[in-house]
Amino acid sequence: MAVFFDKRITGIVDLSSLRGFAVAVKAGDTAILQLQAAGVNNLLLYPSYESIVQAAADLKVNVFVVDEPCAYYYLNNLQIQNQFKSTAPINQGQFSRGVTKGNTALLNYVSRGFYQISADDLEAIEKKWGGRVLHDGHIQYVIYGAATAGLIILLLVVWNRTLQRQVERRTRLLKNSERHLAAERNFASAVVDHAGVIVVVLDRAGCIRRLNLTGEQLTGYKEEELLGEPIWSTGLLPVDETILVQREAFDKMWVEKLRAKTGRYTNHWLNREGNLHLIDWFNTLLTDAKGEPEFIVAVGVDITERRALEDRFMRSQRMEAMGSLVAGIAHDLNNIFSPIIMITTLLRRSVTNPEEVKMLDMMDQSSKRGAGIIRQLVTYSRGSTLERNVVATGALLEEIASLARETFPREIRCRTQFSSDLNCILADAIQIHQVLLNLCVNARDAMPDGGELELRASNVELSDDQVQTHEKVAPGSFVMIAVRDTGTGIPAMDLEKIFEPFFTTKPPGKGTGLGLSTTIGIVRTHGGFMEVQSALGEGTTFKIYLPATKESPANSSALPFVTDRNEGIGRILLVDDEPLVATAVSRLLEQQNHQVVTARDGLEALAKLADAGPFDLVVTDLVMPNMNGLALIRELRKREPSLKVIACTGMAPEEMQLELGRLGIKQVLRKPILPRDLLQAITQALQNETT
Repeated sequence: MAVFFDKRITGIVDLSSLRGFAVAVKAGDTAILQLQAAGVNNLLLYPSYESIVQAAADLKVNVFVVDEPCAYYYLNNLQIQNQFKSTAPINQGQFSRGVTKGNTALLNYVSRGFYQISADDLEAIEKKWGGRVLHDGHIQYVIYGAATAGLIILLLVVWNRTLQRQVERRTRLLKNSERHLAAERNFASAVVDHAGVIVVVLDRAGCIRRLNLTGEQLTGYKEEELLGEPIWSTGLLPVDETILVQREAFDKMWVEKLRAKTGRYTNHWLNREGNLHLIDWFNTLLTDAKGEPEFIVAVGVDITERRALEDRFMRSQRMEAMGSLVAGIAHDLNNIFSPIIMITTLLRRSVTNPEEVKMLDMMDQSSKRGAGIIRQLVTYSRGSTLERNVVATGALLEEIASLARETFPREIRCRTQFSSDLNCILADAIQIHQVLLNLCVNARDAMPDGGELELRASNVELSDDQVQTHEKVAPGSFVMIAVRDTGTGIPAMDLEKIFEPFFTTKPPGKGTGLGLSTTIGIVRTHGGFMEVQSALGEGTTFKIYLPATKESPANSSALPFVTDRNEGIGRILLVDDEPLVATAVSRLLEQQNHQVVTARDGLEALAKLADAGPFDLVVTDLVMPNMNGLALIRELRKREPSLKVIACTGMAPEEMQLELGRLGIKQVLRKPILPRDLLQAITQALQNETT
C-alpha cells in the first residue's frame, strides 16, 4: 500500500505529510486507521480501488491511498500513470503462490504454470499490477544479495575511477589555470603596452618599476634602462622640475596628494633627443595590507600637440577680438582724420606765407601718416576692400627685391630664388606688396650690421591635415613665399606675440606694432596663412602660403597704377552722418565747381532726391544711422537705376563687397579718403567710365 498524488503536488513523503489534504481511501480498508493515527482526518471513502482511480482520472481526487498492484493496474488501464507519483510503500508484503494447505498437487501445477510464462511476459504482468518486477521469494533474496554485493563493488570501482578522474581533472585545471594566468598576464601587458597612454609604476622610494611600450616610444629609453632608477635621476624631468621632485619631498608631493585624491597634474618630460613633451597625468596610489603606500601607478597622455592647438585657437580668438576692437577704433579715427585731410588741401590753395605753408605741410604729412595707420588697422581687422587680380608671383618678388637693393644699406645682400613654373596668385597686388615690404623692412632692421635677405617661392600642395589648424583655409594648391634674414632673431617668448597689434620689439619711435598684425590680416583675407621660424643669433624666416591659380596675369606689371584724368562738373548728393566730414568734403567739391547737396542719412537723402533732384551722382557713406548706405543704394536702384553712385567706407567685409557688386557699384573708396582719390573717382563717374 502507498500514497498516490498528482505530480504537480510537492512535499508528500509519508502519511503525516497528508495533513490538510482530502485523501481518498476504500471504505473498511486498514489504511483508514493508519491515516487517522497520523492525524489525517479529511478522508473520502469510496467502495473500491477502481472507483478511487476512476475519480482521480475524473480530476475529483488528487491524493489517494491504494494497494500498489491495484493502483498500477487501474492507472495503466486508464492511461493516466504519468500523471501521478507515489511515496514509498506504507505497508509492504510479499506476493506468493498459495493454495489450500496440503494441496501440493495444485501448488506444483500453479508453479509449473508460472515457470511456463516467459520472463518478458512476467515482467509486463508484474509491472502492470505492481509497478515494478516481482520475483519468486527465494530467487529474489538471492538476486537482492547479489545485486547488493555487485552494487557495492560497482560503487567502489566507480568511486575509485571518480577519484582518479578528479585528480586528472584538477591536474588539468591547474595546468589550464597556469596557462590562463600566463595568457592573462600577457594580455594585460599587451593592453598596458598598446593602450596609447604612458604607464609608469613607481615604488615607495620613487624608483621606476614599470614603463610600458608607449612610454618607451615617447622617451626613447628601453624599460630595462630605467628600472630601479629614481624618477628624478633619469633625465626625464627638466631641470626646474627635477629640483622640485627630490627624495625628501617625495612623500609630500606624491603620496600625500594621492591620499587626498589630488593625483591629477601636468608636467613636462624630456625624451632622449632632448625634445620637451607636455604630459597630463592621472595617478593611483596602491597600498599594502596595512594601508601603507606601496606603488604609484601613473597614467599619462601626451598633450603637447593638443595644447599647441589650444594655444593657437586662443591666439586666434584673441586676434579676432582685437580685430573687432580695431575696427571700431578705425571707424572713429576715419571721421577724425577725413576733415583734417580735406581742410589741409583746401587751405593750401589760399595760404602763401612760407611759414604757414610749412605748417600745412607738417599737418598734411601727419594726417597722411594717420590715414596710413588707419588703413593698416582696417586691413588687420579684415575689413579692407580687395581688388583681386591675377598676380605674377615671380615678378612681384623681383620688384620687391629690386626695391630693397635700391633702398637698403649695401651691407645687406638681397637675392631671389624661384622656378620658372611658379604659379600665379589671385590677390590684391598692392596689399601683397605691402605684406612683403613689411617683412623686408623688419628683416633690414634685424640686420644692422648687414647680412643676407632671401626671397624665395615654390608651388606646394597642402592636405586637410596640414591646414586643419588654420581657420578658413581650404586644402589645395598654394604658393609658398619665404622671407628669410640672417639677423638677430626673435626670442622664443615673443614669437607668440609678434602678430598682436601694437606689440613691437623695436625701441620707442621706431615702430607702431601694426606691421605684422596688418600683414597676417592681409594674408588671412586672401585665404592664406603664415608661419614663422626664428632663433636668437640665427635669423628669422617668415613663410606665407597663398592659394594658387592657373590663370595668367592680364599684364606683366605686378602693381596697378592710376593715371590723372580731367575733372568733370556735376550735381552731387553727398550723404554722410558726420557733419565735419560732410562740411569738409562739400567745400572741396565746391572748389572744383561741383554743386553739392548734403544729407545726414539714407532717409534724408531720399527726401532730398525727391525735393531737390535730379542729381548726376550720389556719394554715400555705408555706415549711418536710420538708413545705412546699402539700404539707400537698394532704394536708389529701384527709383533711378541709372543714377551713378560712389560708396565710401572704412570697413568693407566680403559680404558687403558682394552685395555692392550685385547692386552694380564698382567704385568703393576706403576711408580716410585722400582728396586726389575722391576727385579722380568723381571725374571718372561723371565721364561715364564707371557706375
